[in-house]
Amino acid sequence: EERNGQISMDGRLRKATMMEYSRSDRKPATREERERLDEAWERRRASEREEIKERRNAVCLRIAETLRTRRGQCVEESRAKRKAGEMEDGGGRVERDAAWFRRRAKEKEEAEARTRAVLGRRAEAERIRRAKRDAEGRAREAERKRISRAKRKTQDGFNESQRPKRRTGMEEAEAKVTTEAEKRTMEVEGEMEMMGTKRPDTLVMEALEAEVEVDGEQQTWEEVVESKAKAELEAKDETAKGQNLGGFIDKNNSYAKTDPNGDQTNTEKNKNQNKRKKKYKQKQNKQNKQNTHIQNRKKLNYGRKNAIYKK
Repeated sequence: EERNGQISMDGRLRKATMMEYSRSDRKPATREERERLDEAWERRRASEREEIKERRNAVCLRIAETLRTRRGQCVEESRAKRKAGEMEDGGGRVERDAAWFRRRAKEKEEAEARTRAVLGRRAEAERIRRAKRDAEGRAREAERKRISRAKRKTQDGFNESQRPKRRTGMEEAEAKVTTEAEKRTMEVEGEMEMMGTKRPDTLVMEALEAEVEVDGEQQTWEEVVESKAKAELEAKDETAKGQNLGGFIDKNNSYAKTDPNGDQTNTEKNKNQNKRKKKYKQKQNKQNKQNTHIQNRKKLNYGRKNAIYKK
């Protein structure tokens, strides 16, 4: 019953019994004899195990020593070869180091060249984008200025065309009023000198005060000249409005080719003008109310849509 160096209990008992049988004329062994035989067998097996373990340890030690010796020999051989190579070629290591440094410098230059190329492409793209944006901005600004000039020219066409005429008319009216006043002054002075009753300058001032009294208000000499010049210029403007529009765009049909108020007094003209202004203002108010109503409806609808979406 021995297998792999082990014996079962039944096999030991049977073996001990057979041994006892052979010694005692085939009689069964006693308990003490069986225990003694088992102890002897256990001691023998333990000694065998120790021998096997010692042999195994010895083999392992020999293998480890062999490997350690071989490794040391390899290290020594490598060191000897390297030393021999360095002695044969003393500048070999220096050359290898120089080659490595040259290779590293070349790689660094290539990396820097790639970086510069990438940065250059980015800068060129940014420059093109900015130039395009600036060109578009200049084009928009030029278009805005062109439209603004056109609007200003259209809106201020009448004033621009009438400005030189208005200045010339004002100068002519002032000169005419001044000439008439001087002529009247000379006539009054001549009459007073012929009469010899009052001082000429006193009579002139009294006559001028009578001349300059307008609507019960006292005015100075400069105010009289200016008011007369303005009145004459306004009369000329009323006539010019009917005869020549001068580039003015008449959107409200406020004027006609001929003056519709030519035979009316100033009071009637002012009334008609006020009526037209009032009518135009009413029309504007109505349009503003409609626009406000439309905007309010849009806001209300927008709020309803948002409320539906929120639900």
